[in-house]
Amino acid sequence: MIKVDEALKIVFDNVKELPSDTIPIELSLGRILSADISADFDIPACDISSMDGYAVNSEDKSKIFNVVGESKAGEKFVRSISSGEAVNIMTGGIIPDGADSVVMVEHTKLISVAQVEILKASIKGENIRCQGEEVKQNTVVLRKGKKITPEILGMLARVGRTEVAVSYQPQVAIVSTGNEIINIDEILSEGTIFDANYYILSGMVDMCGGQVVRLGIVRDEVEEIKTVISRGLSSDVILLSGGVSAGKYDLVHIALEELSGTILFHKVAQRPGKPVLFGKINDVLIFGLPGNPVSVAVTFENFVKPVLYKMQGAEYSPLIVEAVLEKDFVKDKGLKYFVRAKTEWRDGVFYSMPYDNQSSGVLRSCVESNSLIILDEEQEFIKAGTKIKIKYV
Repeated sequence: MIKVDEALKIVFDNVKELPSDTIPIELSLGRILSADISADFDIPACDISSMDGYAVNSEDKSKIFNVVGESKAGEKFVRSISSGEAVNIMTGGIIPDGADSVVMVEHTKLISVAQVEILKASIKGENIRCQGEEVKQNTVVLRKGKKITPEILGMLARVGRTEVAVSYQPQVAIVSTGNEIINIDEILSEGTIFDANYYILSGMVDMCGGQVVRLGIVRDEVEEIKTVISRGLSSDVILLSGGVSAGKYDLVHIALEELSGTILFHKVAQRPGKPVLFGKINDVLIFGLPGNPVSVAVTFENFVKPVLYKMQGAEYSPLIVEAVLEKDFVKDKGLKYFVRAKTEWRDGVFYSMPYDNQSSGVLRSCVESNSLIILDEEQEFIKAGTKIKIKYV
């Protein structure tokens, strides 16, 4: 049995980044940028107004200005303004030659269509968005590894990109093992349970940008497990839930060995999820996850999620903060614990309350929690009020 950090290092040492593809930006939401994006021009491309008002020269101390025209977004006033002249300008309008400030319309009084009174002296540069203020030409605006959000889609459009290079999406095959597992459209009988693990894993894969390949449910028989693993070898990752503990019918490790696969570790010093297995056949990564639903969720969060991000060259930065433990907690020494908890921000401090039932079979503990308290191997008794690390999930 190895420690969590050792297991993670082994996993990362075996991950290869996937190639990339170029697609239209309208199809890229949720994908991962595989190359930096630079601007080919300044943004704004010229000096523009940030307010509706009047463009004037700040050195002109006139009170009454002749309104000689207007500048609206996309259409520049055609000549340079002179002393005593102002141009009615709209938000986004191009600053006319000779003007260096914009007086907000609220600080003016219209005398007639042709004249305006300035009620507040202007300051050079006031209410002007200068050329290149947001982005300078040839500067990087988006870095490789960013997940494309609606805002990033907008930035891609802003810099004139119709297509974008994105990483391939990992193909992830999902298998549920166990004689007791049935599909949710079947009828429960004594001793059977619905296949919740597939839906947990498929949802998590989807949220990580992967593409799910459902391989279904297999019984606890070596040949069946070998067959389904073989079917999944066209994917990048295979996830099997169940069949990795130490029981008579925990057969995933045997099936993997008989397929000439390499088992890189089996059992990690953590709770929940101690029986987790990691191996490979050629370049296909294979995770054997424990069968209990909480263990499935936690081992995916700890091991599979970072892998799927790394495959796409993506930034993976889980939110880990310091919090105050709200009740005593006792754990086994030698195991790293990931404790389901509800964490809240109160009076400038994070407080974290462990869920009462930490059994790995109680999926409701995940549903009613928003974080994992991370407790290191050496800890045994953690008193309420102790500062602890939590990871939002």
